Amino acid sequence: MRKTVKHTIILGQVILWLAMAAVTWAGQEPEESVVPDSGMPGAVERSLNEREIPAHSRLPEISVQDEQSAVFKGGEGVTFRLSKIRFEGQRVFADQDLQEVVAPYVGQTMEVSALKEVTDEVTRFYKEHGYFLSRAYVPPQCIKEGEVLIKVREGRLGEIIIRGNKRYSRELLRNTLKVIRGEGAVRTADVERGLLLLTDIPGLNVKATFKPGERPGTSDIVLDVTED
Repeated sequence: MRKTVKHTIILGQVILWLAMAAVTWAGQEPEESVVPDSGMPGAVERSLNEREIPAHSRLPEISVQDEQSAVFKGGEGVTFRLSKIRFEGQRVFADQDLQEVVAPYVGQTMEVSALKEVTDEVTRFYKEHGYFLSRAYVPPQCIKEGEVLIKVREGRLGEIIIRGNKRYSRELLRNTLKVIRGEGAVRTADVERGLLLLTDIPGLNVKATFKPGERPGTSDIVLDVTED
């Protein structure tokens, strides 16, 4: 038998108290990362500003270690009417853009666990527009009168970690990836361009892995380098 929430839900890492029904929410914080010492002597340094990507270049392998998605435990059967969604953390898109994404859910009566579906829609919207590291999630909160807060981590670049390089310095390889550096959200097109420029360096092969960064809201890129 379903229980309908009419007043207040406390959504957090402890308990959702309502009519003897308990719902807990748990998320996972980004793992800490270790950044190797930068700089290696004997490198061949050259200007990268005017380099173009050759037409025959092949994109290196890219993988993303996702943070564990938020999980609602025990939320089945506990329902409430979603009256309003507020967003925090978004910079790339206006609030109105995200409101249009979640509009089909507003006004609906749903289980608490269904909020995961709402955040997935927002995350998918970012990915479709080229922001593959962005993620929306429901933070711990007290839900009053059906109003829910959704936070967005748009995915800024943290550290560039380089492993396996011998002939080429870490400084050179980091400079090649400067197209994806900055304070804004990481764009798929910029990552692809930076990695293609790396593969244009003679004898260099790379595999790129993105993982949760040490700083909140960031992702570190790990470059595993092999040299012919």
